[in-house]
Amino acid sequence: MDLKALAIFLLGACVSVCSACSCMSGPYGPEMYCSYDVIFRGMALAEHMERKYPLDHSDPWEKYSPHNNWVYAVRVDQAIKMSEEMKKMGVLEIRSSTQDNLCGTRLALDVDALFFARVNYEGKLETGLCDPNAAWGMLDDWTKELITEHVPDYCANQGRSPPPPPTTGGEEEEEEEEAPPPPPPNEGEAPSPPPTEGEQPPRPPRDGNAPLPFEP
Repeated sequence: MDLKALAIFLLGACVSVCSACSCMSGPYGPEMYCSYDVIFRGMALAEHMERKYPLDHSDPWEKYSPHNNWVYAVRVDQAIKMSEEMKKMGVLEIRSSTQDNLCGTRLALDVDALFFARVNYEGKLETGLCDPNAAWGMLDDWTKELITEHVPDYCANQGRSPPPPPTTGGEEEEEEEEAPPPPPPNEGEAPSPPPTEGEQPPRPPRDGNAPLPFEP
């Protein structure tokens, strides 16, 4: 084996081992499904490779270029989460990298499956190894019911504040009790004038049997 072939072999080994696909952890349950722009049941009908640069037939590694994508024409049989415009299209174009280390994946053709995709920075749909694409026949009944029946309503209401709890009819709000007004003075008795500065206020008349108040 010459040095050039050995270098190509080592480079390929490093790309597959040193730069493996790493899926970022995120929310689970319905929250995870709401992060996708498109969820639907359908079937991949055709596949072709999209190259951003001209094909170089002399380079045996050209088809593994990180700039290449697998492009699929996927028929929509049951729209679960997508825009009205996409629903009218009927067939969507979904991309995935040709590189495993870039989390690319290949979709099986002519298989009834559940697809998950997001809109990338170019405005195109893409999917990958980290997305839960699966053949419909491999899913259990609980997962099918969760995704098709509960996820659409959950995602549509996500972020909305819950409605206020209903009030029971016939209940009246308790009014705050006001302090009672001071008692009016006795008839025929003139109110005592306020004491001047340094003068002690007059004491009220004392009942003969009542004890004297405490004086400091």
